Amino acid sequence: VNILRLYLVNTGRRSLVNFARLSLVKSNPVIDICAYLASRQPDAGLTWSFISGKISFFSPLYQSLFEPGDKIIAINGLSLAEARYLPGKQAGDTVEILVLSREKTIPITVTLQRPGLDVLIDRFLVLLIAILFSLISLLVLFYSRLTLAIISFFLFCQGFSLTLATGSVSAYAPLWMVWLFNSSTWWVVPIGVLFQSLFLFFPLSTQARKALRFLFYLTVLGFGLYSINFLYGQFAWIRSVQYPWIMLNFCLMIGLVFLKVKKEPAGNTKKILTPVLLGVTIGILPFLLLTLLPEMLFGKAAISGSGSLLAMISIPAGYGYAFLQNQFVHLERYVQRAAIYGIIITFFSFLYFTGLQISYIFIPVDLQFLTNFIFIVLMVITYNPLYQLLQTTLTRLLFSQFWDEDQAIQYMQTALATKADTRENLPFILSETIQNVFTLEKTTLLLADGNYFITQHNQSFQEGNIDKETAQSILDHLQRHTKEKFGVNNQPFVSLQPGKELKEAFLKLSAWVLIDSLTTPTGILLLGPRHGGDFYEKTDWELLEKLIRQTNFAMENALLNQELRKNATQIRLLNRKLFLAKEDEKKRIAANIHDTIIQSLLGLKYRINRLKHSLSPQQRIELEAIRQQTEELLNDSRQVCNQLRPPALDVSGLVASIQTFVFLKSQSSPHSIRFEHNLALQEDIPENHAICLYRVLQEAILNIEKHAKAVSVQILLNKTDQGLSLIIQDDGVGFCPPAQFGILVKDNHFGLAGMQEMLLYYQGELTVHSMPDAGCTLTAFIPGEVHDD
Repeated sequence: VNILRLYLVNTGRRSLVNFARLSLVKSNPVIDICAYLASRQPDAGLTWSFISGKISFFSPLYQSLFEPGDKIIAINGLSLAEARYLPGKQAGDTVEILVLSREKTIPITVTLQRPGLDVLIDRFLVLLIAILFSLISLLVLFYSRLTLAIISFFLFCQGFSLTLATGSVSAYAPLWMVWLFNSSTWWVVPIGVLFQSLFLFFPLSTQARKALRFLFYLTVLGFGLYSINFLYGQFAWIRSVQYPWIMLNFCLMIGLVFLKVKKEPAGNTKKILTPVLLGVTIGILPFLLLTLLPEMLFGKAAISGSGSLLAMISIPAGYGYAFLQNQFVHLERYVQRAAIYGIIITFFSFLYFTGLQISYIFIPVDLQFLTNFIFIVLMVITYNPLYQLLQTTLTRLLFSQFWDEDQAIQYMQTALATKADTRENLPFILSETIQNVFTLEKTTLLLADGNYFITQHNQSFQEGNIDKETAQSILDHLQRHTKEKFGVNNQPFVSLQPGKELKEAFLKLSAWVLIDSLTTPTGILLLGPRHGGDFYEKTDWELLEKLIRQTNFAMENALLNQELRKNATQIRLLNRKLFLAKEDEKKRIAANIHDTIIQSLLGLKYRINRLKHSLSPQQRIELEAIRQQTEELLNDSRQVCNQLRPPALDVSGLVASIQTFVFLKSQSSPHSIRFEHNLALQEDIPENHAICLYRVLQEAILNIEKHAKAVSVQILLNKTDQGLSLIIQDDGVGFCPPAQFGILVKDNHFGLAGMQEMLLYYQGELTVHSMPDAGCTLTAFIPGEVHDD
């Protein structure tokens, strides 16, 4: 039958008529047999657990015979496993039930009756779920492109449909159907894990294939032991393993989807996976928490299997919605809310039932009403926090974004802190944040200067500009026609002609927000449709206002920071000009000293040398003293000229100037000074850069002479593609450099602060590495792309 279906789907036209015809081809004749057995089986008026024997329900006719908590020990002299639910009996037959009530064994005769409407509905409910599994899988198969994932999904649903159908009548069906049901429970859930793996992680990794192979080895082992037990009565313990086996595989199914959703980045794939995760979670949780787990723990289910299995219809529904998502209207918001309510109801029901069962053991009967009251109060108190938590979590899963106010504001703060380095980035941050927080398909921000920014739901971003007069006329029109800052319709904009770039944004908006300063509007934010067609609540407007206010503050701060940076740049340029002016003045003074004082002293020295041959010995002695004093004045003048402006710097360049400086210092200093470089002797270096590095060298050597007590000094001058670096190392006493060199100014130590300031004129930097008794390394760097202005 399934092969016929696949053939019809693959070859026929995808029309509603063909789908209706195809639906008439039943998924399995076993469902017909199950429906026949369910309608013919008589009703005993009570139900019980086949594991513990506890009576879970009895009709009002038996109120005088049974009490809550009674257990059935035997039926017609047979154990519960042998008697099952009275197969082969007819209405009017009687059965002898041995009941354990208040620690007494009581035989009770029960007359079987024709099943009433409520009993038939309960029996056919599971069959209905089985049929829905089949139809949903058929719908997906019919309207989707035939792929391995679609086929495996279809076959999994058909197998699960068979399991549900046979399970609904296994208590009174022929033994071959009991074997078929229990066998299918061993196989269908692992097959579901296989389908999940193929659907989510295809192609499978080697480790995944090994894990699935091991899972199916366990399945074969469990199925084999169950079959031996069914035929020969051995390995009876295998029955107690069956329920944990089902729970384990169900948890694996949920875990696989969680793992995929967690690893998948935000986007269309994650959006498709989320309904799958919700469907699997909502489908499995009620059966696990309200039927299977209570049955294992307390021997009594919170709700019947048919009731909890009804939720499993969300499994194929979730997959179907994921497969066919693009063919239906957006329902994400409604799916999210339904999932939240379903999870909360399931969770609270499990806690309530578990608490009551535990209270029956430890709390006297006359105080159990107090237990009910306490549980109800706890559920009322925890409902709202739990709802908010689930809402936030599911919104992240559905849209990979946020919902609650605190997270939205924190998201905006983080974005402003990390991305708002310039004022131009703020419109993008505002548009992106609001689009993400409110799960909008599109946002459009139009500013008064004509610039606009459009953010799409797929994270694409578009910017442009329109005529400034047009933008201003739109804002003026809005200010004249409405007194509100928020609106949910496009009536104020019907008569506007915003241009083709913004026409769609004005026509298809779900709300608009006016952005203004203290006096005039500065822009308008147009909000596109929300996912799921959700409406705006009062809290949405409040949150929106806070986010816009945050952005306005950030824009003001960015404007102030921009002004500060501009002022700092101007100050740096002025300081550079002042530095250059001082250097020019030093150069002029040095030239004047050289041309006047030094030349005069040289002339005086020449005349003294001429006079000493015509004088008496006593006069020569006095004249020699005058000559020596003149020589000292000449050397001092030359030293002053070198300090003001080294002549080699203008003639031979930086390398020659440093070589001369090192030579002169070596003559008068106790330090051993060594100079190395990778530049040519007359390397072309910008004059101002050379002056700056030379001044840093002078100041550094002066500091070493004053404080370091060094024995040796090494100077390294390197030129790279990045710029010029001057490294000065000494083996002196060292010190602990402060984080800010300006701190040293308080103690009248201006050297490091002055060097840093000079380097900042050319966007350079100064770094100092030193420790007590470990010497000092000073590095001055000027980037190569900085040009003299």
